[in-house]
This record gives sequence, structure tokens and C-alpha cells, in this order.
Amino acid sequence: MNEISRCCRVLNVKPGASLEEVKEAYRDLVQVWHPDRFSEKERLQNRAQEQLKEINLAYEYLTANAFQDGFLVEPPEEKEIGAQEVEPTTAQDPASSQTGSSGAEPPFDSPDQAAQPGAARKTLWVSVGLAAILAGLVTLYLKSHNRAQNAGPIQSSNISAISVTNPAADQASTTETEPAPGNSFPRLYPFANDILASNTETNQDGWLESRYLVTPPITLRLSVHLTDLVDFRVSFALGRLIFNWSEHPKELRIHDPRGWTAAGVPDQGLLLPKQTHKIVWEIATNRMSVSVDGQIRYETNGNYEGIKGFPGVKPCNGSVKIESFVLETPHPMEEIAGKSTERIPVAGDLLSTMVPDQGFQVTSEPDGIVLMSASETGKRLMTTETYQPPFTIRVRAKTDSQNLRLYCGAGTAIFNWERDFRELRVHDPLTGQQIGLRDKGLISPNDWHVFIWDVQRTGMRLSVDGVVRFSNRKDYHTLNATVGVGQYRSKVTVEYFQVQK
Repeated sequence: MNEISRCCRVLNVKPGASLEEVKEAYRDLVQVWHPDRFSEKERLQNRAQEQLKEINLAYEYLTANAFQDGFLVEPPEEKEIGAQEVEPTTAQDPASSQTGSSGAEPPFDSPDQAAQPGAARKTLWVSVGLAAILAGLVTLYLKSHNRAQNAGPIQSSNISAISVTNPAADQASTTETEPAPGNSFPRLYPFANDILASNTETNQDGWLESRYLVTPPITLRLSVHLTDLVDFRVSFALGRLIFNWSEHPKELRIHDPRGWTAAGVPDQGLLLPKQTHKIVWEIATNRMSVSVDGQIRYETNGNYEGIKGFPGVKPCNGSVKIESFVLETPHPMEEIAGKSTERIPVAGDLLSTMVPDQGFQVTSEPDGIVLMSASETGKRLMTTETYQPPFTIRVRAKTDSQNLRLYCGAGTAIFNWERDFRELRVHDPLTGQQIGLRDKGLISPNDWHVFIWDVQRTGMRLSVDGVVRFSNRKDYHTLNATVGVGQYRSKVTVEYFQVQK
């Protein structure tokens, strides 16, 4: 049996299958053999890990060597020698490998088969077949290893444990998709990126983040060592995992990546100090789970498709040693990396004339003006001219997580408010009086949105992407104010800022 045929049998696919069909078969087998399903039975978990390795190797070999024009090619013919091929054990039940079946026949379908003569001959052929499979796996591993070396993989010496409180800011960027050598986690998705070695940067709020903008399905795998009972956090989009939460150390605090809910899971949040813990956060398109040291601590169903975010980590009241931080995806990393587009000038754009708050630096990137600040107070970019009603503010902007803010006189409109992402906070332009509107403040992070703040003499209206989020009736004829845009503990990118009188 050649290597393509063997891998086809492992994944239970046939020549002529499309790449999508092979991917679907691969994902199904990963779900069946994922070790987390056997967390309470060590023997089965070890068996599942071995099966998952073989499934991953087979998938990688086929996708790298066996496709032409998007379809699985027919393997070349081989002359049979002696007995027929041995059926691989991957698709069998874990217990079936110990029954001793030959390649010419499937495992015993009835008790009579076990009593047939020639058992010694069958045992011999089983041994030969298993030896052939083992030799094939070794060959496949060597080929995969050599291919990864030629591509320049991330070496283990690059994955030195670092303190998140003082990360290296000049890490070289890479698009490697091979996992770091020595990583003990079984892979759920075929492509992995060592965030620590290549793609980390510290954002304005102290988070160590990946530079890759990704969307589910993804899996984040961390190996962390705590020197003390540190409040330790993992982030993605609007989501947070909080271990050793300062208010309730035993409670696992979960913030949904969509910004919808924040929940506490009793007795599941403690990470003991002086120990290394392995954390796995899996976010599929329809479910989410969190496990620590092989034990599931939280899982739920939901629609996570289309969420965009930068995975990150942060300790809040101490230091944590990150031994590994790996991002897994079903696609090559370069296909899902955030890509900037060249900004096209917009008529009436005031950004070049606006003035930042004192000590607040703004930078220009290909797709817009970037507002960031390490300060604990929000910063803003304001017009020099004042405006009287009627006037309309038009802004196209995005936030990487929270707190995109619009300003008008004493008023502020806060989207993705840090205390409750779903609540829209509106401060009145004349009095500063605060109003909270439930389920009106959430905007998807890392997506562009068009904000319109229409101020008339008899009232005002706020809309996002054409949908009204707030309106009122009030006398604003005395208003004469500067207007602007800003951020707080976030990265806000602004494409244009207009004021129409």
C-alpha cells in the first residue's frame, strides 16, 4: 500500500474527493478522537492522542502531496506481494487493535471467525502489517519534519519563557504554520502559530497580543507558570477568561467574545501557584469550551461565526511566566491575517485639522488615523471650530475591542462601554447628564462602522450603520461646541471625520 492509499484509509476518503470533502472528513475524525472527550479515562485519552496524531499526519500528507486541481488524485498502482493489505486501525474502536485481525479480513464479525484454523498465519500477517504501518508512519514523520525544516520552522530555543509584564517589543514577524517542536498539546486544527516567538506586541492596556486578526474556529493553547496567586486573563475579541479573579479567586469569570454576557463559574477559576498549567480555549463557530490541565471547566453553545479579534494574555496584579502560547486555525495563517487597505481621501474630512488632547499621540496607518494611549484616562481628537445646530457629524471608524467614543460639547456617546459592552452611554451635549440604553451600545470589534450624530435645534439622533440607536427631543439652540472622536483602553482607527452644517 502506498502512502496516499494509507492516508486515504486513515481519513476514510477515496481518490477523487474534493479538498472540502477531505477537510470535512478530517474535522469529523478530530471530533471523534479529541482527547478532551476521554479526560476521565487516562488509557483512552492516551489512545485518542495517538489516533489524533495519525489523523493529523495523514491530513497534512494528503493536502501537501495528493491534490491536483482541488481533487484527491488516484494513487499509482502497486504490485501486491503475498497477502492483501492490512486494514489500518485508526477507524476501529480502541479495543479492536488487540483482537489480532488480518489485512485480508476485517476484525471478527462473528464468533465463528475467531475459531477458524490458520490463526498462526493470521497472527504473522498481522505482525507484518503492523510493522508496515509503523514504518509508514516513521517515513511520513520524517518527510513532514524535513519539509518543516526546509520552510524554516520556529525552533524550540525561540520559545523561551517570558514574563508578560515585560514582553519583548521587537519580536520578528513570521507566518509559519507549523507548531513549535515539543508542544505536548494534540492539535485540533492543522495550522498553528507560536504567538510568543513571532507575532506578539503589547497593546496600550498592557495586553500581550497576537498581530494576527483571526475569526473562529480557533483554538488557543497556553502553558503558564504562576509564581503567586495572580489574576490572569486571556482575551479574544470582546471575550475574557479570568483565572484567580481578585474578587472571587475560585470563580472562573467568563466574558463572551460577542460581548453579550459575563458569567461566573463557581469553583472553576483557581490556578494554583508554583505550578505549570495548560489552558485550552476552543472557540468554534457554534460552541465554546475552556479546559485546564485536560479537565473541562466551562462549555457552552452559541453563534461565534464572523467574530474578529486578536488573541492576548495579561496578568493584573503580578507576573506570569508564559512557557508557550499557540494559536491554531483550520487555514494557513496568511489567509486570515489582518490586511490593511490604502485609505482613499474623503471630501470634507477634518482629520488633518483636528487637535489631540495634550500628551496624546496619533499615528497614521494605511487604512486610517490610529488613536491609542497608555494613559488610564480616555484621549480624544477634537475640532478647532465650534458648531451650532443644525449640524451632522459623520465618522467611519472601528475599535479593536472597547470604548469608541464620539464627543460633542459636554456630551459623549460611548460604544462598547468597558463596564457593559451592550449598553450605550450617552452624555447630553449641554448638561453632561448620563443616559444608559440597554442593548444599544454594542458594535462588532475590528469591523468598520459608520456613525452619524445628527444635532438639531429641537433634538438629536445617533445611528450606527443606518440603524438609529438613540434619539430625543430637547432644546439645543444655545449649543455651540467643538466635536471629536476618541478612545479609552482601546485602539481606535478613524478613516474620516466630517461635520455637515
